[in-house]
Amino acid sequence: MPFGYSNYLLNNNKSEDTVESYIKTVNMLFIFLDDKYERRKELYQISASDIKDFLKYKELSDGNSASTLNKHLSILKNFFDYLERIHKIALDPAAKIDTIKHIKMSPSFLDYRSLMEITSDVLNEAGYTDSRKAVFLLSLKGLRSSEYHVKKENVFVSEERVIIDLGKHSVEYMGIHADFFNHYMFQAHFNMSQYLLTSKKQDGSIGPMELMTIHGHLNGIAKDFGLNTKLSPSRIRLAYAFYLHYELNYKIDTISEMLGIEYESAAILVKHSKLRTEEGKNILDNQSSQVVE
Repeated sequence: MPFGYSNYLLNNNKSEDTVESYIKTVNMLFIFLDDKYERRKELYQISASDIKDFLKYKELSDGNSASTLNKHLSILKNFFDYLERIHKIALDPAAKIDTIKHIKMSPSFLDYRSLMEITSDVLNEAGYTDSRKAVFLLSLKGLRSSEYHVKKENVFVSEERVIIDLGKHSVEYMGIHADFFNHYMFQAHFNMSQYLLTSKKQDGSIGPMELMTIHGHLNGIAKDFGLNTKLSPSRIRLAYAFYLHYELNYKIDTISEMLGIEYESAAILVKHSKLRTEEGKNILDNQSSQVVE
């Protein structure tokens, strides 16, 4: 861990398991900020609102319980206090953040293959809006939350394929997926917005689809198809990274190009995906053993 934090913890009689847990939380914060700002934030630029957003993300996307969120918060308070002590930052952004008082927990394991298996059924579901189907297809490409704000001018349609330019990278659809986006683009021309995915705001205006709406669509699909876990862009992104590297054997540099991120960020994402998958499988194994008992 940079900044000498690992050695600091060990010198303060923290066990190796505890140090690993602390470093894991700090790395998750950095991954979150990389995705949120699409760049590496300097330490002095990290604010209390960034940390609160991270905790909210862990609640909404990962279903973390209050005790788990408070554990993350305690670790981050320790980390930023350390940075303040060694003069890496002037003020500790976590110092005045209050503990969390509620939250419910959900299973954390998500197998990307389970999403691929239901794709055809999602597209054929008569009760779903085209927007819900579009959100699902975009999520399968591991988009970060901000990348759902696709402008129509960045969608390139041909008879055989659809390419969506996301700035730092692009995603491509073929076959029935391309057919769907061909149809969706035709319908989208009538919504009088520059964005592919839209939401109606409180004042009646149309703007890019809000994150909570995206979460609503994904979790509606999860519930309808019995996935027994919450869905979010970040959770699907992790599952996708795990699938690409550990099941398809894609190299880190290939994954970084596919996701439009730096090599270092892709390496951290893949490592985190492995930790989350192992953690999720352990939860499911424990639940199964309890049922058997």
